[in-house]
Amino acid sequence: MKTLLTIFALLLAMTGHANDWNRLWIGCQQTDPTHQVWFQRTYTLRQRPTEAYVEMASSGRFILYINGYNVTTSLLEPLDERRGDTIGVVRYEVTPFLRRGDNELKVWFSPVRDDPRQLSLQMYGMMGGMPFARSADASWICRDAFCATLPDGSEWVDGRQHILREQPLFGWNPAALADCRQSVLELVLPTETTALKSMITTYDIIDCDSLDSTRVVFRGSAAGRGILRVTLRETHRGDTIHVNGLHYICRGNGDEQAFRRFTTEDIGEAVIQGPVWFSRKNVTSVEAIRISSVFYP
Repeated sequence: MKTLLTIFALLLAMTGHANDWNRLWIGCQQTDPTHQVWFQRTYTLRQRPTEAYVEMASSGRFILYINGYNVTTSLLEPLDERRGDTIGVVRYEVTPFLRRGDNELKVWFSPVRDDPRQLSLQMYGMMGGMPFARSADASWICRDAFCATLPDGSEWVDGRQHILREQPLFGWNPAALADCRQSVLELVLPTETTALKSMITTYDIIDCDSLDSTRVVFRGSAAGRGILRVTLRETHRGDTIHVNGLHYICRGNGDEQAFRRFTTEDIGEAVIQGPVWFSRKNVTSVEAIRISSVFYP
């Protein structure tokens, strides 16, 4: 069985890795190329696979969910510094997340540049003693994620859409096959020695200065690049809180957390600014999460 699956995977690689335009690419035809996107598809399997993998390629970054579980192994995937003329490729072993019957795959995509190659996905493995394969195509659906990744590295996140993200029928449209004939980019193939993974360390914020009634600065022991996670309380729905380069639109319903999903920032200092009602009492905690790129076997 292992030999059969190996041959099957090699056949997929031969058709998908030679050139990026030989892969089947899909995209969401949103009006603004900076907007983040949700892709979704449900596959019905006649029995639970005994072995299964998902291989993904993208010109941006993504989070993969299978049946509600985040199976992405890195915080910023694909975490590859060679972004100039390459397409990142990542492979996951997903056997534990699949089941007999309906299996929902969701991908949260963030653009790194304006490129039609938003997503190429292949799921393959062994089921009932035979190889199986599924590929992302025009049968997938997509919609706006109500978030944006801007060229300067900042992010917009609309906290009001948190509940809407859990409603599977809200705002979905058919995904489109991407026309990639005009340009060819190099694929960065996954290997056991060159994949990159993020390491996360959380630090306590040890100091806070109020500069004025609507601007607060937190200084902590952390240093370097990472993500700041700010917990807010008693916010006003629709107002915007700015945390360094993050622009968060408040939900205004209980405690809520503002943090980046697909970009990093300097975590030594958190400058938090809001509208006229905002003050130090609206911030219950600030966490600094440092991210380091390392090679793993």
